[in-house]
Amino acid sequence: MYMVKGFVINGMTPMVLLFWIGTVSLATINYGYTEPGEFALFFGAVLGIVLSTDILKAYLADKLRLLLTPASLKIINVAMGIALIFFGCQLLLTAKTISFF
Repeated sequence: MYMVKGFVINGMTPMVLLFWIGTVSLATINYGYTEPGEFALFFGAVLGIVLSTDILKAYLADKLRLLLTPASLKIINVAMGIALIFFGCQLLLTAKTISFF
């Protein structure tokens, strides 16, 4: 039951839809996969790779849970906050559309 819930929740995100639209566009435009057999092989290979990486992520997430402690999570959160602030400032400084003066 949890697998079905996870599949439905994952399938409802906009990034999944954009990923598959991009994949289909890439296959038809760049590689010329217009024949049903070629396209089915490409689509099946991509689907298999995505499924196997999702299974690997779930397996590794279970192993990673044992390593995460409240102290290590706090360190990770602080480091990620600093990184987000740094990259946000970098984006503001290099943006050509924002004028400060």
